[in-house]
Amino acid sequence: MLATDGRFEVRRNTPSMDVYEMAEDSNRFKADIHVALHSNAGGGEGTEVYAFGPATNSERLAQALYKQVAPLTPGADRGVKYNPALLEVGNRVHATSALIEVGFHDNPTDSEWIVQSTSVIAAALYRGICDYYGYDYRALAGQGLIKQIQAMGYACKVLPLA
Repeated sequence: MLATDGRFEVRRNTPSMDVYEMAEDSNRFKADIHVALHSNAGGGEGTEVYAFGPATNSERLAQALYKQVAPLTPGADRGVKYNPALLEVGNRVHATSALIEVGFHDNPTDSEWIVQSTSVIAAALYRGICDYYGYDYRALAGQGLIKQIQAMGYACKVLPLA
């Protein structure tokens, strides 16, 4: 969705990279934002997003992502947290960054939701990134995505944007 929007240049890391290589790749790319997409483990439930610290652009990005993804997840969500020691949001990544844990892959309810909701999660992440920049949701205007979301059992319709 970001790539088809036309306002973003998108780069995805290579899955075989470790987090240090991902940070270096993001820095070489000179990314404006760096979003680390994860699933969590440890017996919890819900979404949480990590930022570098309060009152930072990292927190603004984390809040924008959380606001869009958390309402979609089953169970209780965990909020925005701060941890500059995390490589994905710390000083190793030069871009404004956030790490989102969309749910817990060791929780059957969360895990099933993640697997069945990849398009919905992608759309929410897109909206969160647009919100961070103050952009409209240009890529959501197509009816193809609306039908995909509805096919997954969610109520959805196009709303006019101001």
